[in-house]
Amino acid sequence: MKKKSYNYPRIILITVVIAGLLFGANYVYENDLINKYVYGGSVSGYAFDAYGDALVGQAFVIGYPDIIDIDPDGSFLIKNISPGEHSLAIGFEGKGVEFPVTIYSKKTTDVGNLTYIYVDY
Repeated sequence: MKKKSYNYPRIILITVVIAGLLFGANYVYENDLINKYVYGGSVSGYAFDAYGDALVGQAFVIGYPDIIDIDPDGSFLIKNISPGEHSLAIGFEGKGVEFPVTIYSKKTTDVGNLTYIYVDY
């Protein structure tokens, strides 16, 4: 009677491929990559300080890792945001102001001119 042999390299390869697919799918789901990169939209606008000068600061969407430096003319563009209601923040030296914004699939939402006015209480 012949002893049954197993093809261990093939079994290991199949296991690794299945595990990779499962972990990859979970990563895509957990990080909302489909909505951001396939259906995502953008937000653009201009940021100014209380005196009407272009704000030298940053713009970002709350809950997203991308922090965009505002251009010298005050303009900014943030891409790959999932569609829906979000809070857009513009800030300077660790202080910021939030503005509500609605992002639409595959479109750029122009928020116009935003003014940064910080009041220190």
